[in-house]
Amino acid sequence: MAEGFRTVVLYENYAEAETTTLSGGSYSGSLPITLLQDRDTNALARTTNALTTSTIIKADLGSAQIIGGIAVCNGNWSLDSTYRIEISNDSGFSSLLYDSGWVEFPGFTVDPSELDPSDPDYGDGVLRNTLLPEFPLNLAHVLESDITGRYVRISFDDTANVDTYLQYGYLFIGRAFRPSINYSEDNGYTPAADVNDVFETLGLTRIYSEYGSKRVWQARFPSLATGELFGSLTRMLVKSRTSRPVFVVIDPTATLHMQSLSFLATMQKAPAIQQLLVERGTTAFEFREL
Repeated sequence: MAEGFRTVVLYENYAEAETTTLSGGSYSGSLPITLLQDRDTNALARTTNALTTSTIIKADLGSAQIIGGIAVCNGNWSLDSTYRIEISNDSGFSSLLYDSGWVEFPGFTVDPSELDPSDPDYGDGVLRNTLLPEFPLNLAHVLESDITGRYVRISFDDTANVDTYLQYGYLFIGRAFRPSINYSEDNGYTPAADVNDVFETLGLTRIYSEYGSKRVWQARFPSLATGELFGSLTRMLVKSRTSRPVFVVIDPTATLHMQSLSFLATMQKAPAIQQLLVERGTTAFEFREL
């Protein structure tokens, strides 16, 4: 992971609020853009084609909100696709508060120096997806600093998509928790926690029903200041509870492993037994992928 980075947790999703209206692009009547407000990441909105005029998401948040980052879950983007995010207080986006410009899809650009010499892409840094097909493909875009705006426009350029359309699920536009001190090195990350049922027959044969794999990340944030503990951290806990989605970006600066290190999750305080020997202002969480 890059030096100097800090984990970011997006929370308080405005995109799913009743006051938010989604529009833009051209979407299938049976798979409309409103599916992006469904927490089921397998409920996918689908564009009618892959033209740039069709692959647009516009969100009217109802009023200006503090935005720290944006995520779109479980898409079918191509390896050479790009995206652009704009934020404005003008519904026509004629005056912009933020413009990312056209950006390469996170986690697709490979730095040759990060590859092993035995890797077939070693030396040329071509585009490829390093995420296993068992996991959803997500877009995560973290702002360097908060922007207060009402309208968000997300545009995709993926006209050569082999499916001839784009589809994606749950949209996240939220605040960002940026801890002043990054997580400690004794955190735990499980990249593939099995989700299955198992039972044994009378003959002691063990039978598994496999449903897939989910990521689990345990993080401890040490010695946070009192103002941070009872300010941004408390707000995140109150707004997220243990049932509402957050989007965790373990390393926002990652290139090769960005897809593996960012996912939609729920969060809860780590068990008390794991916090026996911690200093004042330290708090620990467990993030489980949805």
